[in-house]
Amino acid sequence: MAALPPNKLKIVRTIVETAPDSAIRSLEMALSAEGGTGALAAVRELVETEAADRFVRNAVFAPVKALFGSSSSKLSFPPRALGMMWRGLKAQNPELIRDAAAHCGPWDAEMDSPQVLNDLCALAAKGLRERTQPDFKAAAELCDSFPKGGGTDALTACLDLSPMTRGALARLSEWVSRMTMERTVSVRLAYRDTLEVAPDAGPRFFEMLAAPLPEPWLILRVISAVMDRPHETYLSESELGTFGERTLDDIEQCVNFVRRFQADEGVAEGRKAGQMVQRALLQVFEFEGAIETTRVGPWGGRLGRLRESLAQCVERIMGGAGEAVNTALPIENSRLRGGANRGAPRLTDDPSPRLVLRAEALLAFADEVRSAAANGGFSGARNRMIEKANQRLDHYIDYLIAVMRDNEVDDRERARKYLEIAADFIAYTRDEKTAQIVRRRLAAA
Repeated sequence: MAALPPNKLKIVRTIVETAPDSAIRSLEMALSAEGGTGALAAVRELVETEAADRFVRNAVFAPVKALFGSSSSKLSFPPRALGMMWRGLKAQNPELIRDAAAHCGPWDAEMDSPQVLNDLCALAAKGLRERTQPDFKAAAELCDSFPKGGGTDALTACLDLSPMTRGALARLSEWVSRMTMERTVSVRLAYRDTLEVAPDAGPRFFEMLAAPLPEPWLILRVISAVMDRPHETYLSESELGTFGERTLDDIEQCVNFVRRFQADEGVAEGRKAGQMVQRALLQVFEFEGAIETTRVGPWGGRLGRLRESLAQCVERIMGGAGEAVNTALPIENSRLRGGANRGAPRLTDDPSPRLVLRAEALLAFADEVRSAAANGGFSGARNRMIEKANQRLDHYIDYLIAVMRDNEVDDRERARKYLEIAADFIAYTRDEKTAQIVRRRLAAA
């Protein structure tokens, strides 16, 4: 393959430079197995150079990087501004950039981070404030026009906290996993150092720590360590009260999602609704562990109502799940097979795709909330539904396999369809191993 002409290579370079980090990683992996000649070699070199440059950039801007494009943080900045700031630094401080590239590897959390990284953050803040360099000016204007966040002033204030936040981020995984006395002391020292930079820097500090967390509500553990498990009244009236409110708002959104869930929406939505139950309960337990609440307090009362509402929603869905299984696998009274007057599968019509979809969506929901049932207050409702569904499925499967084996069924293909559905259902109510046994019995019938 011939090499790319300069004009096309320039277009590719522009695309690579503006691509998100995830796209660069994917391109690098895709091109890693290609040869070293031709057009792809030039593209591969561009991608590898950009990936190395992004690595240094992300190390320099580690304290603020998660805020660019963040959807969960109250402070959020346009992703394009990060690249503009980096170009501005490279244009004004090439020597420091090279020094940073030599010192941006991982370091021990007990040691101070390389000073050059913090120096570059300080220079970036200065460039944004002065707005004399074109790239910094463009980044500042973009931040000021961004609908979320506090504009350039908020970004520069965050960059000012880089030395403290960089060290805190290195310890963050320890802080949110298990807060020992030693770690509590380190959290409080980091917070004290932050307030020495600016008396109102506390909320920004915690926003910067919360942004990279996969579960943002875990920041409550860090806040609780700093404030010694504060009472809800005190925290709700402080400048850090927004973190508690945000957690409660997210719990409420989860509850509302579960309340609106309809079985006709399918299995994926059923699983998502179950995941919302788990997410809500995780936040409830985190909230109760980090903050001292009461039933009549500003947050405790709301938390109790949300938890009760969630349990009611789950119990309602569980009640519908058992009925949906019965409707999807209909039976009729029949005096067959030994004269016993028992329900026999009704095979007069083909399975209804809509009814099967509804039942499977509800069973998927029940399967998803299995681990949360005991602590969520709805284990009884779930266990009753599962027990009744299994009784129905066991009888249904045994009956159909018996009549198929004895050639007592008029439409074997229709019976096979119903058995396949029953096997799919029992994978939710028991496990996939049981479903495979049913499928093997069906194959041998």
